[in-house]
Amino acid sequence: MKTLNSLLSHKLMALVRMDSKDKGQELADILVAAGIKVIEITLTTPGAEKIIEKLAKNKELTVGAGTVLTTKDVKKAENVGAKFIVSPDTNEEVIKASKKLGLISMPGVATASEVAIALDCGADILKLFPASTYGPSHLKALRDPFPGNLWC
Repeated sequence: MKTLNSLLSHKLMALVRMDSKDKGQELADILVAAGIKVIEITLTTPGAEKIIEKLAKNKELTVGAGTVLTTKDVKKAENVGAKFIVSPDTNEEVIKASKKLGLISMPGVATASEVAIALDCGADILKLFPASTYGPSHLKALRDPFPGNLWC
């Protein structure tokens, strides 16, 4: 509950997706210095696990892993201190593995069926993905039949 409260209260989550570990760590450090408290490190960033591990030592931050595609990725992220899992898809096993480990699950959804599946599996926050191709009217159309759920 603490992680969910942190995500909701800060209302801003920075995303780090870089092409090298050094650039990823540099950007993460800049975000922390700027006062950002919630940071997602995508697993497509080389050295993502090391970056998450370093950031997770700072108890003022809420750090998560993004672009999580497998249950193996969920476990690796949890082992290095990630508190939330962001996926681009509605992978039932990833959602369930996240919840089993006590992590916040944020799967990507694009259809009403995906929303229903994600919620049935215990997802905490729904992420319209890819948001750039759907837009606000699509998000509204999905939210109307699923009121009261958290979206990003």
